[in-house]
Amino acid sequence: MSALYDSPVFVVGSARSGTTLMYSILMSSGEFALYQAETLLLEVCQVKYGNISSKKNYERFIKDWLQSKQFYRSNLDPAEFKQGARNHHDNYFEFMRYFMGCIAEQQGKKRWAEQTPGHIFHMGALSNSFPGAKFIHVVRDGRDVAVSRRKLGWTGARSSDPLKNLICGAKSWELAVKKGALAVQCKNGRSKNG
Repeated sequence: MSALYDSPVFVVGSARSGTTLMYSILMSSGEFALYQAETLLLEVCQVKYGNISSKKNYERFIKDWLQSKQFYRSNLDPAEFKQGARNHHDNYFEFMRYFMGCIAEQQGKKRWAEQTPGHIFHMGALSNSFPGAKFIHVVRDGRDVAVSRRKLGWTGARSSDPLKNLICGAKSWELAVKKGALAVQCKNGRSKNG
C-alpha cells in the first residue's frame, strides 16, 4: 500500500474561504473517513489545556473532549476511545492521529482528511508530524471573505464600526493567505523564514 494512500489531507485557509465546500468535494470521492467538524485541537485545545503530556492537563482535556461537539460528531464510543487514548497523549498531533485514525477504522477507511481552516497557521508542525500529509489551501477573493466574516461577527475587531470590522476581516484573510504561501515556499526550499 502506498504512503500516499495512508497519508492525511488537511484542508486549510482563511475562515469563510470555502474550506467546508472543498472538504465536501473531497468526501464525495468515498476514499476518506467522514468527520463533519473541525477538530480545533491546535488553535483552541492546545491554548486552553497546554501540554497534554502532563497528567493534570490531560485529565482536564480528555474530560472536556469527550463531552465536546467535536467528539460527539465522531460517533465513537466514549469509554472505548478514552481507554485507547491513554497511550496517545504525548502531544496534540499524536492525539489527532489516534482520534482521526479511530474514525477511519470505524468507517472502514484507510485514509482521513481534516478541515480546520486555522490549521493554516500550523502547516509546518503538521507537516513534521505527518510527513506524508497533503494540504489543500483554499483561497477565496479577500473582499468576499471580509464581507462574510463581518456579517458573522468573526472579524476579531472590538468595534461596532462596519468599516473597521471589514478591514479587520480583510487583514485576517491576508494573514492566512500569506502564511499559507510562506509554508509552501519553505516546503519547496525557496525561503528560510517562517
